[in-house]
Amino acid sequence: MGISIRKLVVDGFGIFHDFTLELDPGLTVLWGPNEAGKTTLMAFIRAMFFGFPDGRSRENRYEPLRGGRHGGQLFLQAEGGQEYILTLTGSGRGQRVLRRQGPPAGEADLQELLGGISAELYQNVFAIGLGELERLETLQQDAVANHIYSAGLGLTTTSLPEIEAGLAERARELFAPRGRKPQINIILAQLENIEEEMALIRGRLDQYNQLKASLLAKEEELDCLAGESKALQEEIWHLQALEKAWPSWEKLLQVRAELAGLPDIPAFPVDGVSRLEALEKEEGRLRASLTSLKRELAGLEGEAGELEVDEGLLSLGPELTALEEERALYRERLQQLALLEVEGEELARRWQDHCRILGPGWDGERVQDFDTSLATRAQLDNQAAQLDRLKEELAQVRFRLEQAGAGLARLEEGLEEAHRAWENYQVPPAPTAAPLPEGEGMLAEAEDTVHQLEEAERELRHREEMLDLWQRARPGWPWLRLGLLAAGLIAAFWLLERGQPAAALLLVLGAAGLALALGPWRRLPGEERARQELAKERQKVEELAARLRELSQALAGRDRLTLPELRQLARELEREREARREKDRLWASYQEKRQEWEKGRGEYENLAAEVEARERDWREAWQSWQAWLEERGLPPDLIPRQARDLLQELDRGRELLGQWREKERTGAALREQIQAYQERVCRLLACRGEGPGPVPEDCAARVQEMYRAYQEARQNKIKREGLTARLQEKREEYAQVLDRLHQLEAEIAFLLEQAGAADREDFRLRGEQYQRREELLRQERELLGTLAALSPGGGAEKLEEALGETTISSLQGELVRRREELEELQQAAEEQRQELGQLEERLRNLERAEDLSRLLLEGQVLKNQLAASARKWAAYRITQKLLALARTRYERERQPAVLKAASSYFQAITGGRYSQVWAPLGEKAIYVTRQDGKVLSPGELSRGTAEQLYLALRFGLIDEYSRRAPALPLVLDDVVVNFDPERLSSALQVIGRVAQKQQVLLFTCHPHVVEGVQRHIPGAWIEKLSPWGQLGSAQD
Repeated sequence: MGISIRKLVVDGFGIFHDFTLELDPGLTVLWGPNEAGKTTLMAFIRAMFFGFPDGRSRENRYEPLRGGRHGGQLFLQAEGGQEYILTLTGSGRGQRVLRRQGPPAGEADLQELLGGISAELYQNVFAIGLGELERLETLQQDAVANHIYSAGLGLTTTSLPEIEAGLAERARELFAPRGRKPQINIILAQLENIEEEMALIRGRLDQYNQLKASLLAKEEELDCLAGESKALQEEIWHLQALEKAWPSWEKLLQVRAELAGLPDIPAFPVDGVSRLEALEKEEGRLRASLTSLKRELAGLEGEAGELEVDEGLLSLGPELTALEEERALYRERLQQLALLEVEGEELARRWQDHCRILGPGWDGERVQDFDTSLATRAQLDNQAAQLDRLKEELAQVRFRLEQAGAGLARLEEGLEEAHRAWENYQVPPAPTAAPLPEGEGMLAEAEDTVHQLEEAERELRHREEMLDLWQRARPGWPWLRLGLLAAGLIAAFWLLERGQPAAALLLVLGAAGLALALGPWRRLPGEERARQELAKERQKVEELAARLRELSQALAGRDRLTLPELRQLARELEREREARREKDRLWASYQEKRQEWEKGRGEYENLAAEVEARERDWREAWQSWQAWLEERGLPPDLIPRQARDLLQELDRGRELLGQWREKERTGAALREQIQAYQERVCRLLACRGEGPGPVPEDCAARVQEMYRAYQEARQNKIKREGLTARLQEKREEYAQVLDRLHQLEAEIAFLLEQAGAADREDFRLRGEQYQRREELLRQERELLGTLAALSPGGGAEKLEEALGETTISSLQGELVRRREELEELQQAAEEQRQELGQLEERLRNLERAEDLSRLLLEGQVLKNQLAASARKWAAYRITQKLLALARTRYERERQPAVLKAASSYFQAITGGRYSQVWAPLGEKAIYVTRQDGKVLSPGELSRGTAEQLYLALRFGLIDEYSRRAPALPLVLDDVVVNFDPERLSSALQVIGRVAQKQQVLLFTCHPHVVEGVQRHIPGAWIEKLSPWGQLGSAQD
């Protein structure tokens, strides 16, 4: 699969706003009525990949009609599973942003994703509607045509038609049938002259004449045989033509039989049925128009009679219009004057208040004269900045001093707390009298000694038991041997239980040997050895016990400690060690906090000295500030902020004084303008015969009242004139409609008369019959054309006559016989040629005279030249023929990959009726080969078949692009609407095959197309769109 759109989100595009649509990676069908937004969605996908159309272009930009930002998002998935989000927003061409997981994506990644496909190519191949499909010109543009016609011959830049034209020109330079200047024509004329001279010489020789006569007779016989062969060959060709024409002949008989069953309608108006329907539709519209016009005329006449016009008021229109235009300004001036008076009083009051705020001694003159220049303000700012800076620095140092004091107090508290913690922490008493490291060593030695003592005691008991056995084994005692053996076995079992099998075995063997070796009673050597080992073991036990008592006394003051007591003692030593370690840690913490406290005390003392220095600088700066105030006559207790406020108040005082005086000047000007307007109104009222001089309060109202009356009179006059004109127009329109209705009735009657129909239904029936008859006649003409092309004379009558007199089997038998006769004639002609060669040899012997020899020599030279030129001419002609044959074979077998794929698709769509789509070599043209071998151009195909051809070409182009880059989604907008049911089924199956390789979006408004998809492509995803871009229900 190539690149697929998993989801599209439209923010604002045409009728779509805040619209989201999930798409299938295979085939998705979007269907809905007209105005559902299918074409808008296709334009949205085009714009997302390549930007909005340029503002200079005539293409629709689909500006948002229902809100939202122009643009949206496409959620894409590439062939390897990488997911992208393509966003388009902004004005103009728009700004495209490509995002993905992982490293950021840029414009180069977007171009790589598009695979080098341009906007023009995508619009003409990958995203097409019925408009693009119906026009071959969309496939003739360079970006598309270079891929369709890319079947190179490996030649140079010279095209094949230019090579063929060059060969024909060189052949014409050598020979022309009726020419004089070509080289071969000149040589033939010279040979003819030589032949004439040779004939004069040969005329003197009787024998030569006789031989020549015989030669001519033989040549005639040979020509006769050649004529017979030619006639026989022509008859064979005729028979072959009959055999080839037989299928067309049978089809022609069927067509004529159907024609005979149809009524003879010699003529029928062109597009008669559609013209009749159009005329009937217009007739109904005209009758409705007549009824509507009658109602409009009655209404207009009544409305015109009700209107009244005051001509006297209309004469005052210009002056009244001017007053009305100035009426709002007049009222505004009245309001401004009243407002100015109030504002002037307010400004006067504010000025007095402002003088009181400034304090005693301030008046207008002093306010105007006081220096508030930038220099003064700069001096004030400098003084204030210095004071503020020193104040801020002093506050910061004091704050730091307070912080340092608080920190020092905390450090003192921490130091005392650390000292108390160290003093209060108690180390538990030592469990042993020995120091801790020595006690730990003694404890380890005691544990080891306990283990050794227990082992030594067990060994001691064993030695005592062995000695007892030796004593009981003395001689004179019969039962001694048995007792010795029993003791040996018991001891062996005891050793086995303690994991000493080797000692047990040795003990059993020793006891058995001892019992056998016992003689008369006496102390045996083994008994003595047992006594010595027992003594050694007892000494060892005593030494270990003494060492354990020594260690126990040193550790706990007791004689002997057990193993659990030793382990408890070890735990108490560990607790002592941890306690001493904690005591040392508390002492180190105390020392660290003491160092921090000393450091903090030093910092506190330094900050205290810095505070004293800052306070001294502040006092000096404050004295400088008071001197500055005294120099300007200002109170010495002013702070900089108050002085700055005073300067601002002085500026506001100057501003108030200027505003007050400006208001007084403006009020005087407004009073003059108001008085002039009132005088003009008085004059106008005098012209109307009303009392002089309205009071100022109702002046504007009177002007408005008169202007409304004037407007009403003016509108009534315009309306009456308009109604009069509309009445005239409607009367003329009524007459025109009535005339057109009579004309339509006459046209319909004439149309029925042309068709010889009694009524309109009869006309429609005769139209259907006439169309079928014309179709059959067209087929008859095509079949007759085929027969005429196969007829040697170019006429089909004789061929039909011959076909009607024979059968296909008799034709084939006659063809075999004629071929046998031709072989016999060819053998006879070969014999005649041999005899002719003998006569020519005898003539050559007679032609050896001197003049004849010269002429023969000249003739031979000319013949050699003729032969050389003829070979050249033949080479040119043969090359032309070979090029034509190679071109035909190349066009048949070596078409571009695009056209090969298009042939496969076109053959599948048309059910095998057309076998090949091909392009002539060196030309930008398309032809198709029908199943019967006939070659047709796109202009000779029906509309539906031509659209199927153009669709197959686009599928071929998409296959070609898919081999070198991931294919973009294919968008088809109602491209199968003109296909018949059979071709529709085939086309949908082909679209299903294409959808297995890349994503396909099929837009349609026809339910039968959706039904076809469900029938032929069960796995397709179908999405319904409601009018105005609403998403309906989806079904799989």
